[in-house]
Amino acid sequence: MKVGIPTILAFCLSSAAAVACSPAPNERAYSEKNGICGVTHFANEYGSEGLSDAIDLGKGFVSQLFYDGTACGNAHSQIVSDCSKAQAVVFGPSSYAGAMTEEEEAILASEPFAVLSASVESSAASAQHLTLVEIKELAKQARMINADIVSISGTVIGISNTTREPEHAYDFSCGCKHYYPNTAGANS
Repeated sequence: MKVGIPTILAFCLSSAAAVACSPAPNERAYSEKNGICGVTHFANEYGSEGLSDAIDLGKGFVSQLFYDGTACGNAHSQIVSDCSKAQAVVFGPSSYAGAMTEEEEAILASEPFAVLSASVESSAASAQHLTLVEIKELAKQARMINADIVSISGTVIGISNTTREPEHAYDFSCGCKHYYPNTAGANS
């Protein structure tokens, strides 16, 4: 069963809504692994950042969400890896408030990040994947902060949804190692 990015976003929204903008402070800083290549880093005081589970989009492509924020609001960037080329495109962010009305959720679905994310998934489902270059160009046209292609071979990559320096670095090749172990993206 494939779980898509909209499902992950809905989970993030429902999780955030459950605590309704009153984030409790973290008792300590720590990290935990989640599912396939997912990781969450909890900050010293409030908030967290991390990567969602890796999702197999088919034909050598893997996707994950980078997220950071608190229960009151968070931001997402999407990472789409082309395992055969050992490259990934990073695009975003899009921000989400904790509790949202149906009207706000409808507006969110029409924002550039959500539209591009849906386009990536629908192109994968039709076996006509958008290329990393096409995704990057669409993200740049939408004036997203993150709109870059990076090498995923032999490196960990820092990512931020703002202009601040990244706090953690991530292995974007992990999904390739899991789903496409005989590709260039897995051999890092």
